[in-house]
Amino acid sequence: LKTRRSNSEIALITVILASLVLPCDAAGGAPAQKKNVQKSPALQKTFDDSDDLPSTPEDVEEKKLDAARAALVAKMRAAATSEVESAAKSVTSPDTAALARALRVDLDKAPGPDLETAAQSAIRVLGDLDGDGTPEAVFRWSRVERYKVGNSETLGELPGWVIFLLSWDGVHWRVTELTTGDGLSGVETLAGIWPTEGIVVVEGLSNIPFPAIFRFQDHSASIAWDSRDEKSRYQGYAQGAVEFEERDGVPPAMIVSGRADPGVIRFSPNGQRGFEAATVYFWEDGAYVPKKTEFEENEDYALYRFIAALHLRDFKTAFSLIEPVDFLKDRGKTPVELRKFVEETWPEFVGNSIFDAVEGEGDGNNPFAFGLDQGAVHYVYFPSFSRAGKPLLTGLERHQVE
Repeated sequence: LKTRRSNSEIALITVILASLVLPCDAAGGAPAQKKNVQKSPALQKTFDDSDDLPSTPEDVEEKKLDAARAALVAKMRAAATSEVESAAKSVTSPDTAALARALRVDLDKAPGPDLETAAQSAIRVLGDLDGDGTPEAVFRWSRVERYKVGNSETLGELPGWVIFLLSWDGVHWRVTELTTGDGLSGVETLAGIWPTEGIVVVEGLSNIPFPAIFRFQDHSASIAWDSRDEKSRYQGYAQGAVEFEERDGVPPAMIVSGRADPGVIRFSPNGQRGFEAATVYFWEDGAYVPKKTEFEENEDYALYRFIAALHLRDFKTAFSLIEPVDFLKDRGKTPVELRKFVEETWPEFVGNSIFDAVEGEGDGNNPFAFGLDQGAVHYVYFPSFSRAGKPLLTGLERHQVE
């Protein structure tokens, strides 16, 4: 479930684990969450009711493709289930090696992040989840390997795999479909929530990880919590990781870390800019809910908070992120003077502008440069920061680029 960590991520997790009992910190300028945005009933009626919207030929064609794709996915899952159930039925003993042979896989290869490709079927023994003496196993059935689709380009990219749980009930191997997905995935056990161990499946380890928690009971598994659910308060991070930390007498904490998505300033996924974030979740009322988030206190985080505060016209917070003597120079050293300075000099900061971090050519040798496109006009900004303690803005220059 983990990916390689940076030193800043490790430092963040160390800090956050020391404060697990604290409430969620909303005052720290957390990056805007793009997930689970709920529309009002009026907006839903106006924009979401298909009966009220005229259908274009493109809309009709898209709906046909969506329906064809959904039918093909259902057919693929049915084929996977049929193959796995047939193989499991042929094994009449609790021998996991025999089960692996029936499924035509190598028992030593696990469906986890250590595999470089998801285009490979694999089996993994999880352990004895219910204490009956026979270990459970998970099997990843690969579409690329076992289900050829001739018209996949027309219907779009199909899921890459289906993951199943296999449990010996004393007579035969029972098969439960856990989830269908794509890309790298991880499967682990989770103790401490129920009398029997649960199962964690994390999808998206090559990008943004999304965990799902399954309850194991009576040789079967059922979904208990899915981070992708609309009601979920989960926020994943790019280049991220999901870990579970044991706590005495209560379910384990879930720690999600990775690269934050600030929203008001965009950082290249392949670049070196940005800042790390780590969020602790507690299991409450059948779901993992966020309790506290910590951010890496670097220059990009200070820059993001400054831009976000100006966007919200929160000049008091913006003022706390500058060195007033250096930044405001001969002006008064108050949030009111900062507001006047910004409105006169950089009015784009109090609008709905989205900025982009600049790396490499065009950064003027400033490691924290960022830019803004406004049609025919392109601006590049060069900030400077104090070096003592937490980074504070000491200056900001704007250059117009042709």
